Amino acid sequence: MDLQIIQNKIFEIRGYRVMLDFHLAELYGVQTKALKQAVKRNEKRFPPDFRFTMTKEEWDELVTNCDQLPESLKHSYILPDCFTEQGVAPSPYPASEPVEATERTPSGRFRYL
Repeated sequence: MDLQIIQNKIFEIRGYRVMLDFHLAELYGVQTKALKQAVKRNEKRFPPDFRFTMTKEEWDELVTNCDQLPESLKHSYILPDCFTEQGVAPSPYPASEPVEATERTPSGRFRYL
């Protein structure tokens, strides 16, 4: 996947650079529902600084200010999960394309090699 396409799917929310769940699911080639279920089964791998759910106010602001979101999602009642850079690395799905190698640090975080 082109780097520019990925960069256009990264937003800043709560001071974190994040990717929304439906964009991450697209990146991994799975449905958003399946990604959310897999994350729920592996919740210990996703502490609050790895993943959080947007508030209604945050979502409304993003929809208002961002014209890149799919029209079908703009009026969804299900609030998206946001994955920080650390939250993207331990995704429960293998990437369909090669990604940078990572390793887990003693604190449980991932870092890029």
